[in-house]
Amino acid sequence: MAVTSPFSTSIRFYPGTVVVNEESIEIRRSLLSRIGGAGTTEIPVADIVDVVSEAPTAWLNGYTFFETRGASGHHAVPEGAPRREIFRHPHAVAFTGAQKKDQQRLLEAVEFARARLRGQDG
Repeated sequence: MAVTSPFSTSIRFYPGTVVVNEESIEIRRSLLSRIGGAGTTEIPVADIVDVVSEAPTAWLNGYTFFETRGASGHHAVPEGAPRREIFRHPHAVAFTGAQKKDQQRLLEAVEFARARLRGQDG
């Protein structure tokens, strides 16, 4: 019987919340985003092959994009894609300048989950 770790963290982004645990990353979008067609996305940690991230500035929102290959399909940042296109992708989350620390917490949590999956202590 496998022992389940209590590792789970919830991080706010614009507009919604990302929940990271050892098995998956769940992107929960706000009601307004869901009305606009963006739904909740669950990404297995095992499917993540890269995390592409750009920090927000005082003038531009930043983003974190989960590049995957596996059961959830192949998703990558399109070469030369404008931010607007990246922000619309279900595997991307946006961060405002005020959420810079939240973006860093997300990157650390995802790296911890990926390290645990590889059998490292993180």
